[in-house]
Amino acid sequence: MSAVEQKINETVKFFESKEVDRLEKLVRFVTTKLEKALAEHQILARVSSRVKSSQSLRGKLDKWAETPDKEPELHLEPQEILHKVNDLAAARVMTYTEKDRDAVAELVRENFACPGGFEIPFDLERKEESPRIKSNDQNHYRATHMMVAANESDCVGEFSNLGNDKCELQITSLLAHVWNEIEHDTVYKNLTGELSVLEHEAIDSLGNLTKTGDSVIKSLLRARQGREDKQQLDLSEESARFATAEELSEFLSKHFGPKVNGQEMDYAAGGRELLFCLRAVNWHHPRDITGQFAPRFLLDARKETLRLKRFLEKSQRSRPTLDAASCDLFIVAVIIKKHEALAREMRDVHSNRREKAILGVFEERSVNGEK
Repeated sequence: MSAVEQKINETVKFFESKEVDRLEKLVRFVTTKLEKALAEHQILARVSSRVKSSQSLRGKLDKWAETPDKEPELHLEPQEILHKVNDLAAARVMTYTEKDRDAVAELVRENFACPGGFEIPFDLERKEESPRIKSNDQNHYRATHMMVAANESDCVGEFSNLGNDKCELQITSLLAHVWNEIEHDTVYKNLTGELSVLEHEAIDSLGNLTKTGDSVIKSLLRARQGREDKQQLDLSEESARFATAEELSEFLSKHFGPKVNGQEMDYAAGGRELLFCLRAVNWHHPRDITGQFAPRFLLDARKETLRLKRFLEKSQRSRPTLDAASCDLFIVAVIIKKHEALAREMRDVHSNRREKAILGVFEERSVNGEK
Protein backbone atom coordinates (compact mmCIF):
# COMPACT_ATOMS: atom_id res chain seq x y z
CA MET A 1 0.00 0.00 0.00
CA SER A 2 1.43 3.38 -1.01
CA ALA A 3 1.84 6.30 1.37
CA VAL A 4 -1.01 8.15 -0.37
CA GLU A 5 -3.36 5.16 -0.07
CA GLN A 6 -2.45 4.87 3.59
CA LYS A 7 -3.19 8.56 4.12
CA ILE A 8 -6.55 8.24 2.39
CA ASN A 9 -7.46 5.33 4.69
CA GLU A 10 -6.40 7.31 7.76
CA THR A 11 -8.40 10.34 6.61
CA VAL A 12 -11.58 8.34 5.98
CA LYS A 13 -11.28 6.64 9.40
CA PHE A 14 -10.68 10.00 11.08
CA PHE A 15 -13.75 11.38 9.28
CA GLU A 16 -15.93 8.50 10.44
CA SER A 17 -14.81 8.65 14.06
CA LYS A 18 -14.34 12.38 14.66
CA GLU A 19 -16.32 14.38 12.09
CA VAL A 20 -19.59 12.74 11.08
CA ASP A 21 -21.61 13.32 14.28
CA ARG A 22 -20.70 17.00 14.46
CA LEU A 23 -21.34 17.60 10.75
CA GLU A 24 -24.76 15.94 11.02
CA LYS A 25 -25.54 18.44 13.74
CA LEU A 26 -24.32 21.25 11.44
CA VAL A 27 -26.57 20.28 8.51
CA ARG A 28 -29.54 19.97 10.89
CA PHE A 29 -28.82 23.48 12.16
CA VAL A 30 -28.44 24.88 8.63
CA THR A 31 -31.62 23.18 7.38
CA THR A 32 -33.74 24.38 10.30
CA LYS A 33 -32.52 27.95 10.01
CA LEU A 34 -33.05 28.02 6.25
CA GLU A 35 -36.59 26.63 6.47
CA LYS A 36 -37.49 29.19 9.12
CA ALA A 37 -36.15 32.10 7.04
CA LEU A 38 -37.90 30.89 3.88
CA ALA A 39 -41.22 30.56 5.70
CA GLU A 40 -40.92 34.03 7.25
CA HIS A 41 -40.30 35.58 3.82
CA GLN A 42 -42.92 33.40 2.11
CA ILE A 43 -40.49 31.99 -0.43
CA LEU A 44 -41.68 28.67 -1.85
CA ALA A 45 -38.80 26.22 -1.68
CA ARG A 46 -37.65 22.86 -0.38
CA VAL A 47 -34.49 22.26 1.64
CA SER A 48 -32.43 19.08 1.70
CA SER A 49 -29.08 18.37 3.31
CA ARG A 50 -26.56 15.59 3.82
CA VAL A 51 -23.18 14.74 5.26
CA LYS A 52 -20.80 13.25 2.71
CA SER A 53 -20.64 9.45 2.89
CA SER A 54 -17.36 7.69 3.58
CA GLN A 55 -17.54 6.05 0.15
CA SER A 56 -18.02 9.41 -1.58
CA LEU A 57 -15.19 10.96 0.42
CA ARG A 58 -12.86 8.11 -0.53
CA GLY A 59 -13.79 8.54 -4.19
CA LYS A 60 -13.02 12.26 -4.02
CA LEU A 61 -9.63 11.66 -2.37
CA ASP A 62 -8.79 8.97 -4.94
CA LYS A 63 -9.36 11.58 -7.68
CA TRP A 64 -7.13 14.02 -5.81
CA ALA A 65 -4.42 11.39 -5.86
CA GLU A 66 -4.62 11.39 -9.68
CA THR A 67 -4.57 15.20 -9.96
CA PRO A 68 -1.11 16.84 -9.86
CA ASP A 69 -2.18 20.06 -8.15
CA LYS A 70 -4.26 18.21 -5.50
CA GLU A 71 -2.05 15.18 -4.75
CA PRO A 72 0.37 17.12 -2.48
CA GLU A 73 -2.51 17.89 -0.10
CA LEU A 74 -2.83 14.19 0.65
CA HIS A 75 0.47 14.34 2.55
CA LEU A 76 -1.10 16.56 5.25
CA GLU A 77 -2.63 15.35 8.49
CA PRO A 78 -6.18 13.89 8.17
CA GLN A 79 -7.81 16.86 9.90
CA GLU A 80 -6.02 19.30 7.56
CA ILE A 81 -7.02 17.26 4.51
CA LEU A 82 -10.66 17.24 5.57
CA HIS A 83 -10.58 21.01 6.11
CA LYS A 84 -9.81 21.40 2.40
CA VAL A 85 -12.88 19.36 1.39
CA ASN A 86 -15.61 21.98 1.11
CA ASP A 87 -18.60 19.68 0.67
CA LEU A 88 -18.32 17.39 3.69
CA ALA A 89 -21.54 19.06 4.85
CA ALA A 90 -23.91 20.28 2.16
CA ALA A 91 -27.41 21.70 1.89
CA ARG A 92 -29.58 22.50 -1.09
CA VAL A 93 -32.42 24.98 -1.44
CA MET A 94 -34.73 24.18 -4.35
CA THR A 95 -36.93 27.15 -5.19
CA TYR A 96 -40.15 26.87 -7.15
CA THR A 97 -39.00 29.59 -9.55
CA GLU A 98 -35.67 30.84 -10.88
CA LYS A 99 -36.37 34.40 -9.77
CA ASP A 100 -36.20 33.42 -6.10
CA ARG A 101 -32.59 32.30 -6.25
CA ASP A 102 -31.20 35.79 -5.58
CA ALA A 103 -33.71 36.33 -2.77
CA VAL A 104 -32.56 33.11 -1.09
CA ALA A 105 -28.90 34.13 -1.46
CA GLU A 106 -29.72 37.38 0.31
CA LEU A 107 -31.43 35.49 3.12
CA VAL A 108 -28.34 33.34 3.49
CA ARG A 109 -26.17 36.45 3.89
CA GLU A 110 -28.51 37.71 6.60
CA ASN A 111 -28.70 34.47 8.58
CA PHE A 112 -25.25 32.89 8.32
CA ALA A 113 -21.60 33.79 8.66
CA CYS A 114 -19.00 33.59 5.92
CA PRO A 115 -16.32 30.96 6.62
CA GLY A 116 -12.74 32.18 6.57
CA GLY A 117 -10.32 31.58 3.73
CA PHE A 118 -12.43 32.76 0.78
CA GLU A 119 -11.60 35.78 -1.39
CA ILE A 120 -15.24 36.35 -2.42
CA PRO A 121 -17.78 36.75 0.45
CA PHE A 122 -19.46 33.40 1.03
CA ASP A 123 -17.51 32.17 -2.01
CA LEU A 124 -20.68 32.95 -3.97
CA GLU A 125 -20.76 31.81 -7.58
CA ARG A 126 -23.56 31.60 -10.11
CA LYS A 127 -22.37 28.51 -11.91
CA GLU A 128 -24.12 29.20 -15.22
CA GLU A 129 -22.02 32.38 -15.54
CA SER A 130 -18.71 30.52 -15.38
CA PRO A 131 -16.77 30.40 -18.70
CA ARG A 132 -16.78 26.59 -18.65
CA ILE A 133 -20.57 26.40 -18.68
CA LYS A 134 -21.24 29.50 -20.81
CA SER A 135 -19.04 28.12 -23.57
CA ASN A 136 -21.05 24.87 -23.76
CA ASP A 137 -24.56 25.26 -25.22
CA GLN A 138 -25.49 21.79 -23.98
CA ASN A 139 -24.54 22.49 -20.37
CA HIS A 140 -27.73 23.67 -18.66
CA TYR A 141 -26.39 23.64 -15.10
CA ARG A 142 -28.02 26.47 -13.14
CA ALA A 143 -27.24 26.94 -9.47
CA THR A 144 -25.86 29.46 -7.03
CA HIS A 145 -23.13 27.99 -4.84
CA MET A 146 -22.19 29.46 -1.47
CA MET A 147 -20.19 28.49 1.60
CA VAL A 148 -21.79 29.21 4.97
CA ALA A 149 -20.98 28.85 8.65
CA ALA A 150 -22.88 29.33 11.87
CA ASN A 151 -22.82 32.83 13.37
CA GLU A 152 -20.88 33.14 16.59
CA SER A 153 -24.13 34.00 18.38
CA ASP A 154 -25.61 30.67 17.25
CA CYS A 155 -22.73 28.59 18.54
CA VAL A 156 -24.26 27.97 21.95
CA GLY A 157 -25.72 24.96 23.72
CA GLU A 158 -25.71 21.86 21.55
CA PHE A 159 -24.25 23.92 18.67
CA SER A 160 -21.30 25.29 20.67
CA ASN A 161 -18.79 23.12 18.77
CA LEU A 162 -19.76 24.27 15.25
CA GLY A 163 -17.61 27.39 15.17
CA ASN A 164 -14.91 25.99 12.86
CA ASP A 165 -17.17 24.12 10.45
CA LYS A 166 -18.48 25.12 7.05
CA CYS A 167 -21.32 23.91 4.85
CA GLU A 168 -21.62 24.05 1.08
CA LEU A 169 -24.95 25.49 -0.03
CA GLN A 170 -26.50 25.11 -3.47
CA ILE A 171 -29.49 27.23 -4.50
CA THR A 172 -31.35 26.08 -7.59
CA SER A 173 -34.86 25.86 -8.96
CA LEU A 174 -36.74 22.57 -8.65
CA LEU A 175 -36.63 21.91 -12.39
CA ALA A 176 -32.99 22.92 -12.70
CA HIS A 177 -32.30 20.52 -9.83
CA VAL A 178 -33.80 17.69 -11.88
CA TRP A 179 -31.42 18.38 -14.79
CA ASN A 180 -28.45 18.95 -12.48
CA GLU A 181 -28.94 15.59 -10.77
CA ILE A 182 -29.55 13.58 -13.94
CA GLU A 183 -26.62 15.20 -15.74
CA HIS A 184 -24.37 14.64 -12.72
CA ASP A 185 -25.27 10.97 -12.39
CA THR A 186 -25.08 10.36 -16.14
CA VAL A 187 -21.98 12.34 -17.07
CA TYR A 188 -19.94 13.05 -13.95
CA LYS A 189 -20.42 9.60 -12.43
CA ASN A 190 -20.23 7.77 -15.75
CA LEU A 191 -18.31 4.50 -15.35
CA THR A 192 -19.17 2.84 -18.66
CA GLY A 193 -17.31 4.92 -21.23
CA GLU A 194 -18.22 7.88 -23.39
CA LEU A 195 -21.90 8.84 -23.68
CA SER A 196 -23.60 8.24 -27.01
CA VAL A 197 -24.88 11.02 -29.24
CA LEU A 198 -28.43 10.01 -28.30
CA GLU A 199 -27.64 10.39 -24.58
CA HIS A 200 -26.11 13.83 -25.12
CA GLU A 201 -29.14 14.93 -27.16
CA ALA A 202 -31.56 13.63 -24.52
CA ILE A 203 -29.76 15.50 -21.73
CA ASP A 204 -29.71 18.65 -23.86
CA SER A 205 -33.45 18.34 -24.60
CA LEU A 206 -34.20 17.85 -20.94
CA GLY A 207 -32.24 21.00 -20.10
CA ASN A 208 -34.28 23.02 -22.59
CA LEU A 209 -37.50 21.55 -21.22
CA THR A 210 -36.62 22.58 -17.66
CA LYS A 211 -36.16 26.18 -18.79
CA THR A 212 -39.58 26.12 -20.47
CA GLY A 213 -40.98 24.49 -17.34
CA ASP A 214 -39.70 27.38 -15.22
CA SER A 215 -41.97 29.73 -17.21
CA VAL A 216 -44.91 27.36 -16.82
CA ILE A 217 -44.40 27.17 -13.04
CA LYS A 218 -44.16 30.97 -12.86
CA SER A 219 -47.48 31.28 -14.75
CA LEU A 220 -49.06 28.63 -12.53
CA LEU A 221 -47.99 30.39 -9.33
CA ARG A 222 -49.21 33.72 -10.71
CA ALA A 223 -52.60 32.16 -11.54
CA ARG A 224 -52.78 30.55 -8.10
CA GLN A 225 -51.96 33.86 -6.43
CA GLY A 226 -54.71 35.53 -8.46
CA ARG A 227 -57.21 32.88 -7.38
CA GLU A 228 -56.18 33.15 -3.73
CA ASP A 229 -56.37 36.95 -3.89
CA LYS A 230 -59.89 36.69 -5.32
CA GLN A 231 -60.91 34.23 -2.61
CA GLN A 232 -59.52 36.56 0.03
CA LEU A 233 -61.38 39.48 -1.55
CA ASP A 234 -64.58 37.44 -1.65
CA LEU A 235 -64.17 36.59 2.04
CA SER A 236 -63.48 40.21 2.82
CA GLU A 237 -66.52 41.33 0.88
CA GLU A 238 -68.69 38.67 2.52
CA SER A 239 -67.64 39.82 5.97
CA ALA A 240 -68.45 43.42 4.98
CA ARG A 241 -72.07 42.59 4.07
CA PHE A 242 -74.71 43.97 6.41
CA ALA A 243 -75.47 41.47 9.15
CA THR A 244 -78.13 43.48 10.96
CA ALA A 245 -80.63 46.25 10.27
CA GLU A 246 -78.68 48.44 12.71
CA GLU A 247 -75.50 48.09 10.62
CA LEU A 248 -77.46 48.99 7.49
CA SER A 249 -79.09 52.04 9.11
CA GLU A 250 -75.73 53.26 10.41
CA PHE A 251 -74.17 52.97 6.95
CA LEU A 252 -77.06 54.81 5.27
CA SER A 253 -76.73 57.61 7.77
CA LYS A 254 -72.98 57.95 7.22
CA HIS A 255 -73.18 57.68 3.44
CA PHE A 256 -76.20 59.86 2.65
CA GLY A 257 -76.13 62.18 5.64
CA PRO A 258 -79.19 63.41 7.57
CA LYS A 259 -81.05 64.42 4.38
CA VAL A 260 -81.80 62.82 1.01
CA ASN A 261 -82.83 65.32 -1.65
CA GLY A 262 -83.51 67.90 1.06
CA GLN A 263 -85.73 65.60 3.14
CA GLU A 264 -84.81 64.74 6.74
CA MET A 265 -84.43 60.94 7.02
CA ASP A 266 -85.12 58.36 9.72
CA TYR A 267 -82.86 55.49 8.68
CA ALA A 268 -83.91 53.29 11.59
CA ALA A 269 -87.54 53.09 10.46
CA GLY A 270 -88.07 50.26 7.96
CA GLY A 271 -84.46 49.06 8.24
CA ARG A 272 -85.41 45.44 8.89
CA GLU A 273 -87.70 45.28 5.84
CA LEU A 274 -85.11 46.99 3.65
CA LEU A 275 -82.39 44.52 4.67
CA PHE A 276 -84.70 41.63 3.72
CA CYS A 277 -85.25 43.15 0.26
CA LEU A 278 -81.55 43.85 -0.25
CA ARG A 279 -80.63 40.28 0.66
CA ALA A 280 -83.31 38.97 -1.70
CA VAL A 281 -81.61 40.68 -4.67
CA ASN A 282 -78.03 40.26 -3.31
CA TRP A 283 -77.49 43.98 -2.78
CA HIS A 284 -76.58 43.85 0.92
CA HIS A 285 -72.99 45.06 0.56
CA PRO A 286 -71.94 48.71 1.06
CA ARG A 287 -70.70 48.74 -2.53
CA ASP A 288 -74.20 47.92 -3.76
CA ILE A 289 -75.75 50.78 -1.79
CA THR A 290 -73.31 53.33 -3.16
CA GLY A 291 -73.60 51.96 -6.70
CA GLN A 292 -77.37 51.48 -6.99
CA PHE A 293 -78.89 54.41 -5.10
CA ALA A 294 -77.76 57.60 -6.77
CA PRO A 295 -79.43 60.83 -5.50
CA ARG A 296 -81.19 61.40 -8.83
CA PHE A 297 -82.66 57.89 -8.79
CA LEU A 298 -83.74 58.32 -5.17
CA LEU A 299 -85.64 61.41 -6.24
CA ASP A 300 -87.61 59.24 -8.68
CA ALA A 301 -88.10 56.66 -5.93
CA ARG A 302 -89.48 59.38 -3.63
CA LYS A 303 -92.02 60.38 -6.26
CA GLU A 304 -93.07 56.74 -6.65
CA THR A 305 -93.35 56.32 -2.87
CA LEU A 306 -95.67 59.34 -2.68
CA ARG A 307 -97.78 57.94 -5.56
CA LEU A 308 -98.12 54.62 -3.71
CA LYS A 309 -99.13 56.48 -0.56
CA ARG A 310 -101.81 58.45 -2.46
CA PHE A 311 -103.01 55.21 -4.02
CA LEU A 312 -103.50 53.70 -0.56
CA GLU A 313 -105.27 56.82 0.71
CA LYS A 314 -107.58 56.82 -2.32
CA SER A 315 -108.38 53.18 -1.57
CA GLN A 316 -108.96 54.13 2.07
CA ARG A 317 -106.35 51.61 3.24
CA SER A 318 -104.12 52.20 6.23
CA ARG A 319 -101.76 49.29 5.54
CA PRO A 320 -99.05 49.02 4.61
CA THR A 321 -97.82 52.33 5.97
CA LEU A 322 -95.41 54.20 3.71
CA ASP A 323 -92.99 56.96 4.67
CA ALA A 324 -90.69 58.50 2.05
CA ALA A 325 -88.53 59.88 4.87
CA SER A 326 -87.61 56.38 6.08
CA CYS A 327 -86.05 53.23 4.65
CA ASP A 328 -89.31 52.77 2.75
CA LEU A 329 -87.75 55.09 0.17
CA PHE A 330 -85.00 52.51 -0.50
CA ILE A 331 -87.49 49.61 -0.48
CA VAL A 332 -89.41 51.29 -3.27
CA ALA A 333 -86.12 51.99 -5.08
CA VAL A 334 -85.27 48.27 -4.96
CA ILE A 335 -88.75 47.38 -6.23
CA ILE A 336 -88.39 49.78 -9.16
CA LYS A 337 -85.01 48.39 -10.22
CA LYS A 338 -85.42 44.71 -9.36
CA HIS A 339 -89.17 44.12 -9.42
CA GLU A 340 -89.15 40.72 -11.13
CA ALA A 341 -86.23 39.31 -9.13
CA LEU A 342 -87.73 40.56 -5.87
CA ALA A 343 -91.12 39.13 -6.75
CA ARG A 344 -89.56 35.72 -7.40
CA GLU A 345 -87.74 35.74 -4.08
CA MET A 346 -90.88 36.81 -2.23
CA ARG A 347 -93.13 34.23 -3.86
CA ASP A 348 -93.33 32.14 -0.69
CA VAL A 349 -93.19 35.05 1.77
CA HIS A 350 -96.38 35.51 3.82
CA SER A 351 -98.55 38.38 2.62
CA ASN A 352 -98.67 39.99 6.06
CA ARG A 353 -94.94 40.79 5.84
CA ARG A 354 -94.70 44.55 5.37
CA GLU A 355 -92.15 44.38 2.56
CA LYS A 356 -94.36 41.88 0.70
CA ALA A 357 -97.34 44.19 1.18
CA ILE A 358 -95.41 47.19 -0.25
CA LEU A 359 -94.49 45.09 -3.28
CA GLY A 360 -98.14 44.10 -3.66
CA VAL A 361 -99.28 47.74 -3.64
CA PHE A 362 -96.68 48.59 -6.30
CA GLU A 363 -97.92 45.77 -8.53
CA GLU A 364 -101.57 46.66 -7.90
CA ARG A 365 -101.06 50.32 -8.79
CA SER A 366 -99.12 49.36 -11.93
CA VAL A 367 -101.94 47.07 -13.08
CA ASN A 368 -104.55 49.77 -12.48
CA GLY A 369 -102.45 52.30 -14.33
CA GLU A 370 -102.69 54.85 -11.53
CA LYS A 371 -100.65 58.05 -11.93
